[in-house]
Amino acid sequence: MCYYGGREVDIIVLIDGLYQLLTINVNVVKTGLDCFDMCDVVRDKLAYFDKEQWKYIMKDTGGIFYGCMCR
Repeated sequence: MCYYGGREVDIIVLIDGLYQLLTINVNVVKTGLDCFDMCDVVRDKLAYFDKEQWKYIMKDTGGIFYGCMCR
């Protein structure tokens, strides 16, 4: 059973000095994921780790990924 299949996850992103709460719909095929594991999957899909800044940078907006809130 997939705990977060088809559910919404809010991600916290810093874009141009403002924190934004973005809602995304998550569909995964992995089983047994809790909120922390789901956040890792979402982060790896939407952001990359920049070793110079030591931060996760969003691939599409260039904002800084801060975390997730699962519903």
